[in-house]
Amino acid sequence: MYIPKIKVEHLGNEKYIIKDFDLDLSQLDNYVPIENEILIKNLLDAMEETTIIKGNVIDFNAVNPSKELVKLIREKSEIDYEKCPELIQKVVRQFLEFYRDKYSEEKVRNVVLMYKKDIVSKITAQIIQNLAIKYDDIFETVEGIKDIVYKEVLTFNDKLSSIHEAPEPGANIKSMAYKDGIHKALKVPVKFDSDPERKFAIVCESSPEVIRWLRPAKEQFNITYNNGRRYEPDFVVEDNDFYYLVEVKRKDMMNDPDVLAKKDRALKYCKVASEYNLANGHKAFKYLFIPHDEIQTNSSFKVLKDRFIEE
Repeated sequence: MYIPKIKVEHLGNEKYIIKDFDLDLSQLDNYVPIENEILIKNLLDAMEETTIIKGNVIDFNAVNPSKELVKLIREKSEIDYEKCPELIQKVVRQFLEFYRDKYSEEKVRNVVLMYKKDIVSKITAQIIQNLAIKYDDIFETVEGIKDIVYKEVLTFNDKLSSIHEAPEPGANIKSMAYKDGIHKALKVPVKFDSDPERKFAIVCESSPEVIRWLRPAKEQFNITYNNGRRYEPDFVVEDNDFYYLVEVKRKDMMNDPDVLAKKDRALKYCKVASEYNLANGHKAFKYLFIPHDEIQTNSSFKVLKDRFIEE
């Protein structure tokens, strides 16, 4: 396969993609107020909030729990508050309303003062799960063809199986490696992240139009998104006409912001790689974005390609 090596430069103009969501309070429901004496000691030990301590008493009226949490979230480098203020204020409000249904306002402020760093860490994690970044301006240059095919790193615990052998119920397919029944893959053994990926590999093996296929390793592509995070497509497939980057995705994740950011970058890669390959006598690239439940072992690659090709 002729896979172009692309150098990527982000030229600014970040665009946030944020899926509106409600805070998962099951991860944040275990905070309880503590004795004020213990809280005072903790605040003094941390050299924080000394202005609200009057003698041996906390002036809870001087505490604004919403501002306390938002202030810490704004300090998180992973999140640009100015690009999603409504969302941040919403999830903070949901957290506080949950605790106001359980405790008095003074106890809510006690909880925030005592646990705010942990609270913000968990809220931030949920925001990031629903956030992605796209770049309007990306400069990409092709540095040549990558002719090395990187292999999977196996451990002694990896079981070698036939590609036609479905994992046992409850088994972790990531701990399995597949070799038997594979004839068109550029490298074996092969590992999968999900059973639909295993089924797609069977489709590639059984479809006469497929010449070869590859499960790319982490080093195979230089496709980055979200401030340098690396994206590896699930498959590269070759037929007589094109190379295809293939993403097999759970149906309920098709509109996830992170997934859409990966898709956007993959499409840009295909455009640049195609221009280079065509100019050098090689095949162009296309992108397939396939819902997991559309893949069966008796599926045809041609049918999946025609249905789920992205332009």
